[in-house]
Amino acid sequence: MTDKTNQNLKLTKKKSSQKSFDKSNKDEPFKYELKDPVIVNVVGSLALTFKNKDTKILNLEEIHPKLNPSTYNQKMNAISWQCSEPKACAKIFKTGKIVITGAKSEQDTLIAGEKLSQALKSLGYDNSYSNEDFTIVNIVGTYDTKFPINLTKLKSRLIIENKKEQNKKNFSKFNYEPDIFPGFIYHMKEPKLTISIFASGKVNFTGAKNQNDLKEALKNIYPYLLQFKNELKKFLLDGKIPSKKFIK
Repeated sequence: MTDKTNQNLKLTKKKSSQKSFDKSNKDEPFKYELKDPVIVNVVGSLALTFKNKDTKILNLEEIHPKLNPSTYNQKMNAISWQCSEPKACAKIFKTGKIVITGAKSEQDTLIAGEKLSQALKSLGYDNSYSNEDFTIVNIVGTYDTKFPINLTKLKSRLIIENKKEQNKKNFSKFNYEPDIFPGFIYHMKEPKLTISIFASGKVNFTGAKNQNDLKEALKNIYPYLLQFKNELKKFLLDGKIPSKKFIK
């Protein structure tokens, strides 16, 4: 194999490693064994349909004392109801709109919604509840890479990629202002969600619509986080003396 061929292979390999976070090649086998991101909050919403045609709005002042445990916020004109099992919080509006937060899975959110529907039925507000009417608005997840990340180099890399990209629609949208916020904010296009990357190696995901979105986003971004692994900082955090090759 000639030197020119070797050089071309190196260039090809270098170019392939410079894909955007969103452009993972599905044909290539994923070589990393990763745990799933941990779901810390699921937000879901639905609008209850009342079977009684005369019932168009909920009488929150009447419902609040009978629905335990709950609090009534007059300014928001909404009741906050706590579901103990699974743990979740539901905001109930007079129109019948329900917003559920705090659950740790999509299934738990649905169960909390069903329990609230049954509780309202027992108070005389007969309603039709279906999981199909339920919409998952946002899933928040977190992941720990277990290694520090050089966010400054990560920013520099994406700036270079954007300069090379001629189509503005393909620009990587990100923000890193450490004086304002310590995290590197990246807006992923596919799946569509926002990722906050911290120098400690912690990664937060917001805006996912299902658990697969979290898995796919982690799969897309993990190889790039490895490229900007901060070895010097890892040595310092571990209390070890780094070799000269890590000190520049």
